[in-house]
Parts: sequence; C-alpha cells; structure tokens
Amino acid sequence: MRLSPLLASITLTIATAVIGCSSPFSSSTASHAVAAVTTHNYTGTASVGDFITMTFDTSAHTFSYVNHTNGLSGAGTFTVNVDGSYAMTDSSSCFTDAYEVPGFALVLRGTRTGPTQDTVSLVTALQSQVNTVAGVSNQNFNYMQFRTNSGGVEVGFVGMGPAAQVTHASYWPYGATQLVPDAFHPADTFPGSPVEDTATGALKLTIIDSGVSVDNFIFATTSGLLAVDTGNGSLVCFHQAATNAFVPAVAGTYRALAFAKNGVTTGSGNTETPAVGTVAKLSISLDASGLISVTDAGSTVLASGTIAPFDSTLTTGIGNACPGMFHLTIPRIAADGVTAVNQELFLTFVGDALMFSSFQPDPSVSDMRSYDYFYGVALKQNASNG
Repeated sequence: MRLSPLLASITLTIATAVIGCSSPFSSSTASHAVAAVTTHNYTGTASVGDFITMTFDTSAHTFSYVNHTNGLSGAGTFTVNVDGSYAMTDSSSCFTDAYEVPGFALVLRGTRTGPTQDTVSLVTALQSQVNTVAGVSNQNFNYMQFRTNSGGVEVGFVGMGPAAQVTHASYWPYGATQLVPDAFHPADTFPGSPVEDTATGALKLTIIDSGVSVDNFIFATTSGLLAVDTGNGSLVCFHQAATNAFVPAVAGTYRALAFAKNGVTTGSGNTETPAVGTVAKLSISLDASGLISVTDAGSTVLASGTIAPFDSTLTTGIGNACPGMFHLTIPRIAADGVTAVNQELFLTFVGDALMFSSFQPDPSVSDMRSYDYFYGVALKQNASNG
C-alpha cells in the first residue's frame, strides 16, 4: 500500500505547526474575558513532528508544557492583548504568542521546536479526552493537513469503520502541478484496527511504512474532533456538516496566526527550500454571502473572492463531497502573461474558529516548479476581543 505524502506516518493528535521568526503581535494588554474553566489541558503537535502536552490556567495566567519529542519543557506566565491573543513569557524561551479558542484549541508560536530545539513553529493544541474505539466508530470527517514539505497543504476525507478502521482520500494541490499530475489520492484503508492505549488515552494504530513499524495515536477532543500528530505534518479531522451549504451566521471578522512560505521548491526526500517560513498575524473578513478577504498586517490582500462548497472536480476526485469544507479558486497569471497559476483557498468552520489553507504556483515563474502557500487558524472577533 502506498502512503500519500499526507499520511506517510499518520499519528492522530491535533496540532498545526508552522515555521517563522519575528512576532507581529502587539505588546499592549487589556482586560479580556477568558474561559470559565480556568485550567485547560492540551495535546498538541507541530508540523515538524513534535508531540507536546500543555496546561494553561486562564485565571492565574500561567502555563507549563513538555515536548515529548525533543525533551524540552518549560513554564511561565502570559498577559492578554487587546485582540485576545496571549503574550507569553516562557522559562525555556520557546513559546511567545498564542490564541485560545475556549473549549477547542490553543494556537501558539514556538521558537524551539524540532529535533534540535531551534525551529520556529506554530503549534495548534486541542483540549483532549480519553478516546475509545466505540467513540469514533462509524463516523465521517473532513480533514485539513498542514506541513512544511511536499507543498504544505492537503485536504480530504477520513472515515472510521465499525471497528474504527481508518479510510482516507485527499486532494493534494502541489501534486496537481507536477509533470505527471498526482492531485488526488483515492480512498485507501489502513490494514487492521486501532487498540485503546491506556498510557495516552488515545487509540493506537500500528502501520508498516516502508518496512518500518510505526505506532500512530488517534486522539479525541472535548469538542468531538479527531486529531492527528504526524511526522509529515499536522492533521485535524472535524465532523462533516449535515449539508454543504454556506451558513451566513459564520460571517464576521477573524484574527489569525498563519504560516507561509514563498518561492518554495521541493527536492529529494520531499525536502523544501527554503526550509524556514514565516509566522504572521492575518485578518480575515467574511460577509453573509461568503465573500472573503484575507489580508496581512500591511493590508496586502492575500486572497479574496466568494467561497463555495467543493465542486464536482474535487468531490469526484476525492470520492466524497466533504460537506462543511469550502473552496475558492482565484485566477492568476504568471509573469510570462500566459501561464495560469491559479491560487486555491480552502477553509472550514469549527465553532468560533476558522481553519484555512492556500496554495499557488509561484507567479514569478511559468514552469510551476516553485510555489507559495500559507495556512493557519483564526479566531472570530467579538465585543470582548476586538
């Protein structure tokens, strides 16, 4: 069985990792309403492959964490900025900024992730709970994967069978640009069923990948999501919607942390150049008709247009309609004035959070060998957080 770049080593735990450097957050602080339950336990990963557990006390404004992959641990305090983000002081100088979506996720900028404790990344950690085979069986999920290789972005479908057997299918935008297109990975079921792992509270699924036995852990969250911690990127699985229709109630203004790379090329072993990207704060506006605009701190428009459910090309290629996932194709032309290098934007809504990803062949060239991408998680703004 060929594993797609997306699930080359599938370890379900949620988190989103990103690479970057300077912090764009404001240092100003203000009183801000946080979650009523003051102590939150999170399980998270980075796209560089780290597995991290964290505890946040939103009353005392303290936190602690252990990176179980690279051995780093730390603790510290945080203040709350006017936009609802956290400004963190970490004893191990790893985490600097965060957004918390109460009851769902914590999205952080880390500076000492990766095997050598020197990679800057954006980690999205979810509040987790004990997972069981019965609890996830016979359910369908959409997923979005963020990684720092192989084009950065992948979206698709995950189905859990009667014994929680994992079936997945996906669309890979980078694969669509290859000389021999490899855009769609059709439905594939991993052999065997997961077992309940009492040590982690997760489901453990052992997969043989290129002759190597790999233990993969499927975590459930308090909000009913599944999360995937993988050495090949972070995977978030969310329940499919009852309909693929856009719901106007999600309209509003969102603030996001996002990872981006520009002018990227992929070499041997799916290694990307440049290896390091950037983490930045973005603004997203969305109206009741689905018209979206994504801008950076300098008001540069990164994407705009009206989102729509997946079209027939995507649903046929994936083999699933992925209700609740939305897509926007933005026409672009390369510098030669001829070659189409269309940008693709994907997004989904989870409570007051918005997950998004974008891929585009580099518009400065026409051979499609280089590309740009960005992805992240956004928090809907309200009266208490600007």
